[in-house]
Formats: sequence, C-alpha cells, structure tokens
Amino acid sequence: MAGGYCDSYLLSGAFAPLNSALALKVDFRQDSYVTSDTNRDAVGNHYTRFSTIDGGSAFAPVFLARQSSLDARLEYQIASPRFYLGVGYLHTTDNYGYPNLNGVGAGIEKLPDLRSGLSLYGSAFYYPSATGTYTLTDPASINAGKSYRQQYAITKYDVGVALVFGHSPIYLHGGYSGDRYTTGKNAPIGQIHAGPYVGLGAKL
Repeated sequence: MAGGYCDSYLLSGAFAPLNSALALKVDFRQDSYVTSDTNRDAVGNHYTRFSTIDGGSAFAPVFLARQSSLDARLEYQIASPRFYLGVGYLHTTDNYGYPNLNGVGAGIEKLPDLRSGLSLYGSAFYYPSATGTYTLTDPASINAGKSYRQQYAITKYDVGVALVFGHSPIYLHGGYSGDRYTTGKNAPIGQIHAGPYVGLGAKL
C-alpha cells in the first residue's frame, strides 16, 4: 500500500477518420506515490520494506515512486456510434528498479462522439503477459548476476463523459480510470492504481 501522497495524470489521443472503420489510439498513464512507511531505525529514519524479485526482502528509505504505462491500439469499428474492437501494445517503466514490461493485448473501446453536448466514452484492454528481464547486481546477494523474467497480467480501463460546447474545438471531460497488475512469474506484489479525473481535450 502506498503512503500518504498519490498523484496521477493521463494523456490520450485518437485518430479516427470519418470515412474509415479503423482508428488509432494512444493512451499514457503515470502514477506517483510515496512508498509505505513500514519501519524506523533507532534515530528515526523511515524505511519501506519490499519483496525482492528473487524471493527475499530488503529495505529502502521512503521515497517518491513513479511508474507509467504507454499503450498504442489499432482498432476496428464494430458498431455505431464509435464502438471498436482493438489490439494493443503496452510498455511500462518505473523509477524503483523493477524491469520495464512489454506485452500485446486486446480490448474494446467506445470513443466520444465530440458533437455539441454530452457523449460517453470508455475502454477496457487486457494484456495477459507483460514481461521484462531483471539482472541482480547486488554483490551481497547469493543470486548476484542471475537474470529473472518478471511477468504481470495488466488490465487498463477508463470510463467517462465529454462535454462539447457548440462548435468549440476545446471540450471538457471527466471520468474514472485505472489499471490492475495481477502477479505472474517472479512478480512479488500486485498493484492497483485508480481514481477519478477531470481534464481538457481538443478535437481537430
């Protein structure tokens, strides 16, 4: 569980020509959070206890963790208005030493209509095997030099509403978005990042 401070932001863009059944969507999410304060030493320093990829445990000073996911989706329209099935490629990064993950997945998406007034949108994409390789470099570990393949099943989801004012190219939108990391091979802990959001969009 993360500590007291959490912050996230989302960026997304879609290219969906009016006379084509195909659409291209890019979705980026970054989450920042203070790691859990689980231990203190005799002089009051704060530490986070965490599981290591080789099945052990270690401690690190409490820090601001960041992780992000970027996925690109090629989608095909299956119904009106703007319902799509798609395939996606996912790439994740972090600043705390776990390996970057990559994987292929599939899902469904409803793009906003972006006509005057309100329109709903949403998506759910599932990446069953997002994987990366990590090599232990700690000389104090009995497993130093060994490489481990880490695997997660990752679900990304989003649901919201867009509000367009007349013919303005700028619109408001808001909703609820998140992702879930389900543990697989050599994955010490599952992860959930989710919450409501509001923002601005632009249509071209």
